[in-house]
Amino acid sequence: MFHHKRDTSPFSPFFFHSRLFWKTLGNFAIFRGRGSRGQLVSMHQAGTHYIKHIIACAIADKYEIPDPEFNHANDIFGGPKDEVVYRDIPRLISSHSYPNPLLLSELVHELFNLPSYVLLVRDLRHSLISNYAKWSHVYEVPFSSYLRGEMHSKRFNSDIWWTIGFLNGWGLVYKRNPNKFVILKYEDLLEHPLAQVSQLNNYWALKLSQQNIEYGIAQSTKEKMKLKDDPNRPKGAVRNSSSDLSIFTATDKKFIERVCDSYLSFSAGYDYSKW
Repeated sequence: MFHHKRDTSPFSPFFFHSRLFWKTLGNFAIFRGRGSRGQLVSMHQAGTHYIKHIIACAIADKYEIPDPEFNHANDIFGGPKDEVVYRDIPRLISSHSYPNPLLLSELVHELFNLPSYVLLVRDLRHSLISNYAKWSHVYEVPFSSYLRGEMHSKRFNSDIWWTIGFLNGWGLVYKRNPNKFVILKYEDLLEHPLAQVSQLNNYWALKLSQQNIEYGIAQSTKEKMKLKDDPNRPKGAVRNSSSDLSIFTATDKKFIERVCDSYLSFSAGYDYSKW
C-alpha cells in the first residue's frame, strides 16, 4: 500500500496550519477576559493604541477620572493581565493573542461568559511596512529579508507568518460566531474616527455621549499621544507614512501574492492581488 507523504517543508500549508493549531491549543490567555464588557483583538501596527486611547479618554471624561497616563491607556483599557485600576467603569481589555481553538464553540462563549469582540485589522502590507519602519534598527536586515519572515522563530515581533496566523485564527472564530464580532478596519478608523468609535460605543453599550467621544478623539492626536510614551517600554524608531507600497520589489510583490493565495484564508476584505 502506498502512503501519501505529507509536505512538511517550511512553506507547506499543511505544516503551517498544523503547527499553528498545536501552538494555539495551549493558549488560554484569551479566557482571562471572561466577564468583561468587551475585548479588542488586533493586528500589530493596526492602530491599537489609537483606538484604545480614544475610548479610554472618552470613558475618563464620562466618569470624571484622570485621562490615561500613557498612550497605551492600560490603566483604563488594559490587557488581560493588567491590574484593574478603576472598578466602577466598564472593563475593556485588549490583546494581540491568537485564539484558542475552543473559541470556535458557541457553547464555550456562553459557559465562560466571554465578551463581545472587536477585531481590528489593517492591510497586511502596510502593517508590515509600519512594523519594519518601527523596528528596523533592531532587526538589522533589509526589508525584503524581513518580508520573508521567520516561520520557526520569534526573531521579529510581527511578520507575515504571525499576521496570517492571527487573521486565519480569528477569521475562523468570527465565521463560527459572527454575532460576537465587529470587524474594524484601521483605514476606516483613520478616515471616520467619530463614526467608528460611535459604532463600538453602541456595540459594547458603553453609553458614551458624542461629547465624550469627541473629547477622546481630540486628546488622541499624534502630537498629544507622542508626549505620553511609556518610559518603561522599548522605543521604536519614528515612523513615516506607510501608504507607499514602492518599497516592495517586483519579487516581493509576487511573494506576497503567492503566500496570501496559499495560506491566507481570511483576508478581512483586502485584495492582495491589487497594488
